[in-house]
Amino acid sequence: MNPSFTPRSIRPLVALAIAGCLSAPVALSILSGCGGPTQATPKPISKSASDSTDTFASAASYNAGTPRDDSKTTREPALPADWPVPAVALTLTGQTDGYLEPCGCTDLKKGGLGRRLDLVARLRAAGWNPVAFDLGGIVLEPTTARGGIEQARVKFGIGLRAFGMIGIQAIGVAADDLNLGVGEFFGILANPPEGSDLAFVSANVRQRDELGLPRSIQSHRIVQPRTDSPRIAVTSVLSPEEWDRVKDQDKDLYLEYLDPRAALGELVAVLDEGADLKVLLVNGSEAFARDLAMAYPSFDVVVARSVAPDPPADYQTLSRPDSWLIQVGRKGMYAGLVAVETTSHDPQARPTRFQRVRLDERFNYDQSIVNLLDIEYQDILRQLRVVESHPRRAALDGPPGARYVGAQTCQLCHPNTYRVWTNSRHSHAFESLIENPKRDRRYDAECISCHTTGFEYETGWVSLEQTPHLRGNQCENCHGPASKHVEDPTNTAWLLAMSRSADQVKREGFCLKCHDLDNSPHFDFDAYWPKIMHLGLDRYDDPRTRKGIRPRHGEHPTTPPKNP
Repeated sequence: MNPSFTPRSIRPLVALAIAGCLSAPVALSILSGCGGPTQATPKPISKSASDSTDTFASAASYNAGTPRDDSKTTREPALPADWPVPAVALTLTGQTDGYLEPCGCTDLKKGGLGRRLDLVARLRAAGWNPVAFDLGGIVLEPTTARGGIEQARVKFGIGLRAFGMIGIQAIGVAADDLNLGVGEFFGILANPPEGSDLAFVSANVRQRDELGLPRSIQSHRIVQPRTDSPRIAVTSVLSPEEWDRVKDQDKDLYLEYLDPRAALGELVAVLDEGADLKVLLVNGSEAFARDLAMAYPSFDVVVARSVAPDPPADYQTLSRPDSWLIQVGRKGMYAGLVAVETTSHDPQARPTRFQRVRLDERFNYDQSIVNLLDIEYQDILRQLRVVESHPRRAALDGPPGARYVGAQTCQLCHPNTYRVWTNSRHSHAFESLIENPKRDRRYDAECISCHTTGFEYETGWVSLEQTPHLRGNQCENCHGPASKHVEDPTNTAWLLAMSRSADQVKREGFCLKCHDLDNSPHFDFDAYWPKIMHLGLDRYDDPRTRKGIRPRHGEHPTTPPKNP
């Protein structure tokens, strides 16, 4: 790279490593990584009935390690029951959306990169010659992500390491990944995971050669798992609407954006000459993908972005019967499995069978990725101090300018309400992050936001060392910071600013900020509200409750302050 060219967006992550803010192993794990796929020991496939809406036969094929503590041990992962062994098993994924682990905090979780590795390894062990491509979108809207953009950048690097372990060979260029900062995107790609065979591909998003950066985006890729296997070509396009979503001001310094149709027109002849089957990854709408497929009918499999988490159960036929449009959903919860076959009288490879694969509890968490996410990833977050350095803003609720004081302060005037809270699971929310030492999540900003009080806001949660009085999900997460009310409890304006009714909480979706479909799929406000209902539990006729509480200088909020 030209040393005189240092765009704004390439600096932060690289600077951390150069300045020594990360230990050497951690810096390397962000920018390069190591490790490879777990080696499979094949075992025969045994056919049996499935309890899933997707038809599978059980297929014990290799030792994936011990299931995670939060998973249920079920039958071994599965392969489609009625398929002959294909020439190639095309394994399609995409729009991971930051869900490196199965989404949610409940047992009903789907997805996760460990399960994706399990699927590919079992296909490989069964002799199905898997070829794995990903649409892209490892992260989702990183500039507004719950964990902040620095955590999103680390997550992207960790995701690439996992992709290398899985054996993914091509990734489409997606707007959300570029929104990490195009400089950071190239900074991470400049040192790919050791031993991996992955590459980003795009027909119409090209690197500018004058920058002298390593060639990280290829126009296309041709993969042949064995010398007697069909040659599979893959490229991707980014729609104009998706390109417009890339907000980095430096994007035009690094990248040249070409009209998708013109770019494909230049490339199709090359792919027709060099490949037996062609795959197009489209980071654009289903309609846009369909238009491209109709304009260039030589693509056999076209993958379009999904709007909904759950994709259609089947493919759509395009301009010819063996030209398919496929979607794979969001959050990495599904994979699309396509059997590619040839015949003696027609050497041209064709897609012949399709199966939507739900990555649920039938698939094990591969231990190598468990270690990557539970140990290495969390240690990087700890060293980068992503929780402590998370950008803070003024609180949206409560009296303007108020500070967070913690539930122990509230207890002084609301002892019975406090007792209800201490007997609720809200009061132990932080402990649930650290009770399993192997899965300590106290340094993970995405987790900490719903397990502490006031995170993301000024004077709210910072760390267990600095703000221990704000551990757990406390009063002020719903009522807003309370310092002004504490100091002047009869002030009507402050009372109104902090007052909440059950109807208001339900109507405005207070609880759904954390009890969303991922983390609490069966959450029912009317069923759960009685467990924490606390209206009219305390009397306020004691004169001391009307005087207000003003902590003395230097008095720590965790020690109940004395009345002046």
